[in-house]
Amino acid sequence: MSVSHTPLKILFTQRDLKYRSGSELFTIEMALAMRDRGHEVRVYTPGGGNGMVLLRSKGIHVETRLSDLEWQPDIIHGQHHLQAITALMRFPKTPMVYYMHGGIPWVEQPPIHGRILKYVVMCEALIEGMETNYHIPKRKVVAISNFVDLNRFSRVRNVASKPSRALVFGNYRYSPEQMNEIEMACIETGLSLDKKGWNFGMVSEHPEIDLLQYDIVFAVGRCALEALAVGCAVIPVFPGLACSLVTSENLSRMRYTNFSPRKYSPEAQLDKEWLISQIQRFSSQDTTAVTQFVRNECGMGVAVEALERVYRETIELHQEMRPLTLDDEYSQLHNYLEWIGPEADQLWGIKVGVIRDAEINREILTRVEKELAEARLALALQMTESSHKLEQIEINKKGLIDRLKENHSSKVAKLEKTIASLRVFKQKWQATETYLNRGPLRRHFLKKIIEKQQSKDRGRTS
Repeated sequence: MSVSHTPLKILFTQRDLKYRSGSELFTIEMALAMRDRGHEVRVYTPGGGNGMVLLRSKGIHVETRLSDLEWQPDIIHGQHHLQAITALMRFPKTPMVYYMHGGIPWVEQPPIHGRILKYVVMCEALIEGMETNYHIPKRKVVAISNFVDLNRFSRVRNVASKPSRALVFGNYRYSPEQMNEIEMACIETGLSLDKKGWNFGMVSEHPEIDLLQYDIVFAVGRCALEALAVGCAVIPVFPGLACSLVTSENLSRMRYTNFSPRKYSPEAQLDKEWLISQIQRFSSQDTTAVTQFVRNECGMGVAVEALERVYRETIELHQEMRPLTLDDEYSQLHNYLEWIGPEADQLWGIKVGVIRDAEINREILTRVEKELAEARLALALQMTESSHKLEQIEINKKGLIDRLKENHSSKVAKLEKTIASLRVFKQKWQATETYLNRGPLRRHFLKKIIEKQQSKDRGRTS
């Protein structure tokens, strides 16, 4: 039976829809796009999340348990192998297309099963490792390049002749040293730098608006593509690695790797000097040309059409193949469980290690908090003691000043009496003023007068 024009019943599997990024965002966008093309769509996501609420508000049925799904799909769009295999077991007569968003996260690694007839990767560079890493023949793998929703990213910024603002955009976690390299490169090239992503505590809910503010964006994958689509220049960067500035000359090669740096390439450097050299290559004219290409060739519509063709080809292949027996299904399930067993044990070991580390860190934190409390108490006591000492000093200072004033007054009175007896000055106030206000020279002169008069008095006495 030909399925080239009939609407399809499509089941998406997704571990959760808690965040609007990565595979979560892909599932939301693709489910809505397939629905808009006339297909009947369901989503299985045991983790739930805000994305589930969004899809339901748009009329898409979303289930957290497959047992609640009284519906027979024509094709399963599998993502995340635990949920994908669960869906295969629930619907033993339905083939699957498995979409791998990346091989690094364990949950996204591709499983092997007799009814997974096609594997889709989001860039051609991933095809090379499918056979060597996962024993999946290349004939089963299709590359559908990453895309950008041009209806959402509809505005394009006016590209400045000289860049002034930069953005680190994405959810990767950079070390302080790595981030310092990016920050210093921006400082030395006169760029202000912002950061948006989960690990920066600053999530961009509306990147289609936020990206319009920036001239240069440090990003990879889908984030890089979205930045390019609105008129930003992009330098692909993630922890430890960096690429060249995306230009019209290297655009095809960058798209081949999903705008991501690759290890062991001559340009894979995340250091200040390399980044400065790429920032200085900025060209408003070339940035405009790259943006135009992305908007012409990387729109979501191209990807949706390509994925629908893969669905239909997979259904036709399944119709032509010998149906799997119950023993075949058990054998396939056994192989899968045998594959994930060591991985699950390793994850358990990691979990135990994390728990143990958390307990150690909790003990350290408790000890530090205790030491901090003791230090605060000691500091408070020291401050109290210092306060008392300051009060005593102030008391002593006041007493000393009072004594000095008394002493001074006594000396002035005695001097006035002496001067008055000598009859040197006509007025009493003149002696006081001379002593207090006329300075060292006048006091010296006054002293000589007194000494001279006293000498005369002694001569008369003798």
